[in-house]
Amino acid sequence: MNSMGNLRVEFEQEIAKLLLSKLSDYEISLDRASQIAKFILEKIPSNISNDDLRKILPQLDQDFVEISRTVLKYMDKLEDIDRNKQSSLLLQMLNNQSPEIEKQLNEYFLRKNNHG
Repeated sequence: MNSMGNLRVEFEQEIAKLLLSKLSDYEISLDRASQIAKFILEKIPSNISNDDLRKILPQLDQDFVEISRTVLKYMDKLEDIDRNKQSSLLLQMLNNQSPEIEKQLNEYFLRKNNHG
C-alpha cells in the first residue's frame, strides 16, 4: 500500500481510528477532533503527491500533538519509499551501465548528504 493515493487513504484511516479512540477514551474533545479532521480533509486532497504530503505532515505534527505519533510513522514511511526509489534507480543505472553513471551517482550522494 505504498502508492501515493493508498498511502493517503491509509493515513486518513489511521487518523480516523485514532481520533475515534481518543474520543471514546475522553482524551480529546469533539471540537478538537473535528478541527483535526477538517484540517486533514482540507489539506490532503485525494490526488496529493508524496512530496506534498511530506510538506504537510510536519505541520500536522506541529499543530496537532494528539496525532504526532501517527504523523511521524507516515513521515518514516515516506522516507522509506524515497530510499527504495533511490536504491532502485541506482541499481537500474548500474545494470544499464549508463555513460552518465558517475554524474548521476555524484548527484545522488549530494542530495543524500544535503538531506540528512
